[in-house]
Amino acid sequence: MVTLRRFLGGVFALGFLATAACGSGTVKLQVELLRKSCPGSDGVQVDALQDVSHLEFLISGDGIDGTVSTIAAVADGSVTLEEIPLLESGQLTERRIEVRAHFQSPQGPITARGLAVVQLDPSELNPPPIPVFLRPVDSYVYTADKDDPDTCTTMSRARAGHSATTLNDGRVLIVGGAEFDTLGGRTVHDSAEIFDPLTGQFELRVRGSGGPGLPRVFHSASKMQDGRVLVVGGEFDMSGTERDVLRPAEIFRPELGDDGEFDANALIANTGRTRHRASVSGDMVLISGGYTDPSPGTGHPIPIRATELFDGVAERFTVAPDLPEARAEHCATVLDRGVVVVAGGLTAAGNNVNVSNTMHFYRLSEGSATLLEQGGLPLSQTLSTGRYGMGCAAVRLGAGTETVMVMAGGYTTVDDFSASSSHPGVEVFNPSGSPQVTDAGSLQAGARGNLCAVAIDDNTAVFLGGFNSGDLPTSRGSEWASTTDGSVRIAQTTGRRLNEGRYLAACTRLLDGSVLVTGGLSPDAGGTPVSVRSAELYTPILR
Repeated sequence: MVTLRRFLGGVFALGFLATAACGSGTVKLQVELLRKSCPGSDGVQVDALQDVSHLEFLISGDGIDGTVSTIAAVADGSVTLEEIPLLESGQLTERRIEVRAHFQSPQGPITARGLAVVQLDPSELNPPPIPVFLRPVDSYVYTADKDDPDTCTTMSRARAGHSATTLNDGRVLIVGGAEFDTLGGRTVHDSAEIFDPLTGQFELRVRGSGGPGLPRVFHSASKMQDGRVLVVGGEFDMSGTERDVLRPAEIFRPELGDDGEFDANALIANTGRTRHRASVSGDMVLISGGYTDPSPGTGHPIPIRATELFDGVAERFTVAPDLPEARAEHCATVLDRGVVVVAGGLTAAGNNVNVSNTMHFYRLSEGSATLLEQGGLPLSQTLSTGRYGMGCAAVRLGAGTETVMVMAGGYTTVDDFSASSSHPGVEVFNPSGSPQVTDAGSLQAGARGNLCAVAIDDNTAVFLGGFNSGDLPTSRGSEWASTTDGSVRIAQTTGRRLNEGRYLAACTRLLDGSVLVTGGLSPDAGGTPVSVRSAELYTPILR
């Protein structure tokens, strides 16, 4: 028996045979490479094996010390691997099969990658073919259907302000969001979708059929270490002047039903909030800031200081120490030892809303949250420029070093998203030694806010999309921040940019290191931002 884990690295179609000598403790594997993408926004269909001379197969998993590597010429059509050991009879054996396409020679640059994880039964000598999606590196391609790779797949609903969370089995849970249409309508969705990288398909989950019980947008979704996903807050109505926030929280439980569903028993948070942040350490989730009244009638909504902790073991909310200053639309990133860094955002002084340039810190430990202090005052750091709507990620400056927080983009003026307000700067907070914030350069694809930031490995983060009304095409921009040399280096992705400019999209790292980008707002032909259904995948270069 072969059980395919619900993730692969890819999008494309070629048959390829990888065999191990049959006999005691070995198995024959047939790998089907899906090599062609569905057409991009330019109408071009990419062939991942174009100009490829050799394929490298890397096999790892249970019973293998390190990695078994085999090189095969593309023209051969088959490759014989060394004997791959299986576990004893009756025990499923996990095998990780990575495929790398090399340009011109076996040692040439890697131009495309794909990945599959399977579980093999030693008693099954002729398992079915294993599909592996192959995608060009450093490029964006639309999600595609495994059964018809020429066909792009999309979400069932157009969504912006939704969440996307990679589950432990590799699937992606997409929750809520709103559909902003050309007529000014704002429909908040009470549905979810599950994206399966194995098939490239989206499965709609509605209320009563494994979906969430409430509509919500601008909420948070946090995966705890055992795979449960906690969904908190958000707005359930954006029609007219009504923008009501939610106190009820929901949990998606992977163990329920055939492949996971939302628990019908809602939990109640202490504070209803929206556009807040949620930070996860193990089974603890720190919920910070946000707005409790996103539509006060006139003027800007007022950020709040309220913070609470969800204990995933007891499944309950408890009040945590307030933020030293109110925050909304800020960054919150977890560094080593359960330290949560809360940075920037909008803050309030009475009824006045300002942009914050401060950073404060919590520690999550043993089911509690502590606000870190120094000399009896809250510990703090200062950004060079106050901003909100930033993209933030945690990476390491090198092997064995502590994680640092990389912050990029954002807006510097309240309710002003123009070119003059959008910020291009990238800053790094390093907690080691004498903690400090340093300048790391600028976003090379242009200043913008409401962008995505995703750490794709220990040393690399990708910043993509975003909005700058002074230059709408920059919302297709994409950069990576690399720290492999001990400092942060910013560079544009060398491949194609996003197929569609988008902001308020949801981005998440898949188990193979690629990034799934779903939905968001994108300008229509008349320039009006509308929610979109499309999804794209970015496959990074191996660094």
